[in-house]
Amino acid sequence: MNQAGNYISRFFGVIARRSTYLNLLYLLLAFPLGLFYFIFLIVGFSLGFSLLILLVGIFILLIVFAGWIAFAAFERKLAIWLLREEIPPMTPPRLRNRPAESTVSWNGFIAYLSSPATWTSLVYLFAKFPLGIISFVALVGAAALTGVFLTAPLTYQLIQPQVWFTWNSVWVIDTIGDALLALLIGIPLLFISLHVLNGLAWVSGKIARLMLGTAGEIQERPGTPAALEAAPKPVEEQEVEFVPEAEPADEPEVPTQIEEAAPERSRIAEYEVRPMQTHVKVLGWLYIVLGVLGLLLAFVVFVAVFGGGLISGDEQAIAITALVATIVGGILFLVSAPGIIAGLGLLGYRNWARILALILGIINLPGFPVGTVLGAYTLYVLLQDETSTLFAA
Repeated sequence: MNQAGNYISRFFGVIARRSTYLNLLYLLLAFPLGLFYFIFLIVGFSLGFSLLILLVGIFILLIVFAGWIAFAAFERKLAIWLLREEIPPMTPPRLRNRPAESTVSWNGFIAYLSSPATWTSLVYLFAKFPLGIISFVALVGAAALTGVFLTAPLTYQLIQPQVWFTWNSVWVIDTIGDALLALLIGIPLLFISLHVLNGLAWVSGKIARLMLGTAGEIQERPGTPAALEAAPKPVEEQEVEFVPEAEPADEPEVPTQIEEAAPERSRIAEYEVRPMQTHVKVLGWLYIVLGVLGLLLAFVVFVAVFGGGLISGDEQAIAITALVATIVGGILFLVSAPGIIAGLGLLGYRNWARILALILGIINLPGFPVGTVLGAYTLYVLLQDETSTLFAA
């Protein structure tokens, strides 16, 4: 009974939590910030590389580099402030605990260029634009749909709201009965929408944690192998030097409870992480299999389209079919190859593969139903803290 009451309290209490509104603020800022980062980076890199023949191009690229580091640092702080996500510092380890002047130097520049966090943060800034679009659409869509249902008793006589289920099926709210029914639907829909948006903010926080911090420095949750290994040992487990007595008694050594507990702790931690190992391997093979199928489809399409032109014997048809086969086959190849690369990297627990798979998972989300399922499963597996432990190792 108490457990059911806790679930009910958590479901309806979402509207009174401060964290809910901080999450909504983060999602609301995601689109304009992502658009700004995208324009800044595209324009900056385009101008910088096109003007490299002149000294001004180098100057522009340095400004872009400084801007992307500053924007990434701001995004890290934003995720910490609004999403309460613990993110390791972006500063390269060799520049920490040094004067600020050391970062504005040639050695500091090289340290940032050689830091993986610098490049993952650049990927994050580019990905912020599509992530911001997703956040904006989800936020506006949830607000509009919920608002229509909740305000139906006040607006049904004025505007007669319409809810479209399909192109040929529409619900026109034009009576008081329909308006009250819409209100009854809108109340639980409000709480469901807040939970969904909180979930989207949680995913955004995990992505920020993965891509905006130095790899391997994320604090581990208690119970994981890395946390158990890093945790200080109890006083009883520490080695203490002592002077034996003159005539020690020949007694058999009896293991203490703590010595017996250490292997047990390791077995428990291994049991907790092992399910995520299975999930990562399954996810890796899914990407490999789907990628191979995509390559086979690209080959079949190329042979079928180009072969059809060859069979016709018409030179113009051959030229057209060759162009179409190359474009379609090339697109299918470019879509499938990253999945195979990501899958192979996931099987080897490579951190870059985790980032690549997350990007592919987000891109796959709109592809209902297979892409949606694969994208959701990717986010679920790769954003768990236990998964972070596997890839950090």
